[in-house]
This record gives sequence, C-alpha cells and structure tokens, in this order.
Amino acid sequence: MCYFVENSEMFRATRTRARKGHVCGCCGDVIAPGSDYLYVFFVNRGEEPVAHKECRRCNYDRQRIVSRELAAGCHPSESNPGYPDWPLLEALREEGMATTAVSDVPAEFEVGE
Repeated sequence: MCYFVENSEMFRATRTRARKGHVCGCCGDVIAPGSDYLYVFFVNRGEEPVAHKECRRCNYDRQRIVSRELAAGCHPSESNPGYPDWPLLEALREEGMATTAVSDVPAEFEVGE
C-alpha cells in the first residue's frame, strides 16, 4: 500500500541530539537528554506550521515501513506514511507490523529521514 502525503510548501527533517527532554510525537515516550531524535518541520498549504519530534524507536519503525513500501514498488515519495502523530502507528497496524521494543532497535541504527 503506497501512501499519499500532501506536498508541503516547506519541509525540513534533521537528526538532532536532545539538549533537554522532549516528548515523541508518535508514541508519547520521553526523548531523554543526549538521545538522537528526528526533528521535522513543515508547512502544508493553508495550514499552520508543524514541528514534530520522533524518538529513535519510532524512527526505526518508520524506516521499516519505508523499506517495505519501496520493496513493494512504491515511489520514494509515496513510501512514508507521513507526519505527525498517528500516521506511523496506524501504518504499522495496517501493515500487520508490531511496534519495535526499545531494546530491539539495533545498536548500529542511526536516526535519519
């Protein structure tokens, strides 16, 4: 299943190291100081700007979905379920995939787009 995500007027995603605690916009877990996380800022046409923070575990699950969608033949622009909040968890459910336990995220995994 490919995803349609509206093109944003502005979109920026960067890997960031937390200087203070944050809350993951997907799962609600705390992103501890010193942890890497994905920071996404975007503006959709006619809407308010959105800032989204995503913990390492949720970013790992997002990459699992993207890899699966690309393998199924989806275009790269249609392989990501979108931001913020529910699209990731909803996509995992629809794909029949469970969220990954924090302890099961590979040590070598680096947060990325």
